[in-house]
Amino acid sequence: MRPAFVQSGDTIALICTARWLSAEQCEAAVAAFAAHGLRLVVGQHAQARVHQLAGTDDERTADLMWALTDPAIRGVIVGRGGYGTVRLLDALDMQAVERHTRWVAGFSDITALIAHLNSHGIPAIHGAMPVQFSQVTPESIEGLFRALMGEYQQLEWTGRHFGQWPINMAHRLLGGNLSVICSLLGSASFQPKEPYFLFIEEVDEMLYHVDRMLHALARSQAGGLLEGVLVGGMSQMKDNTKTFGFAEDNPWGTDVFGILEQWHLRFGFPIITGLPVGHQADNLPLYMGELACVTSVSQGCWRMHWPEMDSVAQKMTSSGS
Repeated sequence: MRPAFVQSGDTIALICTARWLSAEQCEAAVAAFAAHGLRLVVGQHAQARVHQLAGTDDERTADLMWALTDPAIRGVIVGRGGYGTVRLLDALDMQAVERHTRWVAGFSDITALIAHLNSHGIPAIHGAMPVQFSQVTPESIEGLFRALMGEYQQLEWTGRHFGQWPINMAHRLLGGNLSVICSLLGSASFQPKEPYFLFIEEVDEMLYHVDRMLHALARSQAGGLLEGVLVGGMSQMKDNTKTFGFAEDNPWGTDVFGILEQWHLRFGFPIITGLPVGHQADNLPLYMGELACVTSVSQGCWRMHWPEMDSVAQKMTSSGS
C-alpha cells in the first residue's frame, strides 16, 4: 500500500505524537516546507503541554488520526520524539488509515508509529524532524523533501562490516531506534512475517543496555527471520565509569563496535555500520517497509537502494510529475 508521493502545492500535516514543539519551532517548520513549495498545517495540539507530552493521549490520537485520514492532507511530518507514541497505537482506526495512505516521516520515538504502519503493509520515511532542522546537515533536510516527493533513490556510505552481507538480495527494511524496537518485540506492531533487513540507531544509552537489547532481539521471534543488520548512529554511548557520574570505574569492557562484533560472532547476523542516519548531524532518510538492496561499491563503501522505487521514479519522470 505505497502512498502517493507529495507534489508541489500539497498540504502536509505537522503533528506531535510524543513531546511538544514551541511556537517558534512550528513557525520555522512552516517556513522550511514553504521553501519547498509545500503548505504545512500545524496540528491542533502540537504545541499543547501536558508535562512532557503534546497534550493528552486522546488529543494526540485525534491529531494523528486527522493527519492520517483527512483527504486534504497529502503527507505527515512528526515534529519531535521523546516518548509517548506507543501510547497511541492501539487507539488508531487502521482500516481508515489503510483507506487514506500517505507518507509519514519521523524517527526516534516515532519508530513505534513507523513499525506499526509497516506491520500493516504501509511504508514510511525514517528522517529528520522539525525539532532538529537547525542542527542537521542541509543534505539531511533536502533528502527528507526528496524522499517525500519520490526523488530519493539511493544512499551511499562508508562503514565497517562483520560477516558476509547478502549482496544483491532484496528484503524489506524494518526497524529504527533500537530501544523502541525492543519495546515492541512480541507485539503486533513488530512481528516480521518474512526475511528482512533491520536498521538500528541509538542515542544516550549504557553500553550494557545495548548488549542486552541486541540479545533480546536475536532471541525473539523477530530474530529468526533477520537476514542482516544496518547500523546508523550510535551516539553519546555511556559506561559504568566515573566519567559518567558513577562512584567507581566498572566499565563494560568494549565499545559499541566491540559489542556488535561479539553479537555477530554469537548469532551470525551480518552487520554493516556507519549509515549516516540517526541522532546526529547526518540524518539522511530511509524508506522503511520497502524492499531494500545493499551492494558493495568498493572496499568499505556501500550503496543501498530500493528496487521497487526505481520503477516508481521512472514512471514519475516519464509522466512529468
